Amino acid sequence: MLALRIRAPHDLALEELPDPHPGPDEVLVEVQAAGICGTDLEVLRGVHEAYRTGRGSFPITPGHEWSGIVRAVGSKVTRFAVGDVVTGETGLGCLRCEVCLRGRHSICPDLVETGIFNRDGAMRQLHVHPEVFTHSAAGLSPMQAAMAEPTAVALHSCRRGRVGVGDKVAVLGCGPIGLLVIQTARACGASAVLATSRSQPKLDKALELGADRVVNVAAEDIRAAADDFTRGKGFDVVLECTGNLEAADEALDIAGRLGRVVIVGAYRSQPFCHDIDRLIGKELDVMGTCGGPHAYADSLDLLRRGVVKAEPIVSHCFALTQYEQAFALAEQGGPDVLKIMLLPAG
Repeated sequence: MLALRIRAPHDLALEELPDPHPGPDEVLVEVQAAGICGTDLEVLRGVHEAYRTGRGSFPITPGHEWSGIVRAVGSKVTRFAVGDVVTGETGLGCLRCEVCLRGRHSICPDLVETGIFNRDGAMRQLHVHPEVFTHSAAGLSPMQAAMAEPTAVALHSCRRGRVGVGDKVAVLGCGPIGLLVIQTARACGASAVLATSRSQPKLDKALELGADRVVNVAAEDIRAAADDFTRGKGFDVVLECTGNLEAADEALDIAGRLGRVVIVGAYRSQPFCHDIDRLIGKELDVMGTCGGPHAYADSLDLLRRGVVKAEPIVSHCFALTQYEQAFALAEQGGPDVLKIMLLPAG
C-alpha cells in the first residue's frame, strides 16, 4: 500500500509499505478520506508537545480525521463486518486507569493518539483501528464521516462549557473547528452566536452555518461588538478556537458574570497572563478541552440529521499522491482555505 510518512521534522514522503493486518480486536479499513488538521502541521514541524517532550517519535503516518470501508476484521471483532462504513477516535486511552474510568480517555496518562504520536494514522490506503474506538458512519459520505472527529472535538468543547438553552455564545475563530463549534453550540441550545475572524470569506461561512452576527477583528473592536450584542452583560459562554494569545485575553474580557470560557485552540506552551482580579470579580470558569471523548455517537447523529453541516467546510480535495500540494496549501492557509481532504481511494 501507499502511505504518507513523516520521517523527521519537515520530512514528509509517500512510501510503499506492506499491507497491515488487523489484530484480534481490530478492523482493517480501506481509507476513503483523511483530513489535514493543524495538529498534523505541528507534528510535521516537530513542534507538537509530544515531540518536544519526547513522548512521540518518528517516523509516523499522520491522519486522525478519517473514514473508510471495513475490508477485514479480527477474530474477536463482533460489532463490524466487511463492507461497513466507519470512522474512529484519535485519543486511545487504556480504559483501565482512574482517568479513563471517569470518562476522559482522551487524557489518559498512557494515551496514544492516532496519526499524532505512537500510533500510525489514516493517510494511507489501508488503516487498522481498535474495534472499541471505531464507530459506524453508515449513511454518511466519506467526507462527512471524516469530519466526525473535529465535530466530536467541537461538541465536547460545548459540553465542557455547559452550553445550554438560551445561552449567548461567542466563538473566536472561524477555522474548521470554529465553524463546527458554531453549529454544535446551536445544537446544544444556544440562542444567539457571535463569531469572529480576520477572513471575510470565513465570516460569510459562519453566517451560512448559523452565526447571528460576525465581527471582522481586523477592522472592528471585539469588546465593543460584544457589549452591543449582549447589551453590556457579556457572553454566557466564550469558546476560543484560534490559539492566539490576544484572542484568549479577549475571551476573558467579553465573558459575562458567571461566564464560562473554554480554551479550544492550541498555544504551543506560550505563557498566558491575565488580570486575575477580573476573573475573581466575574467568577469566571476557565477550562481547557481535549479531544472528543464520548462525543462521537452524538456527533455522527448530528451529521446524519444535517444539524451539523460538514461538507461546506471542506474547501479542497486532493489524491493521496498529491500530498505535497495539499500540505503546501495547508501550510500557506488563506481566506478561502478551510478543511483540506486527502482521498487515498481516489
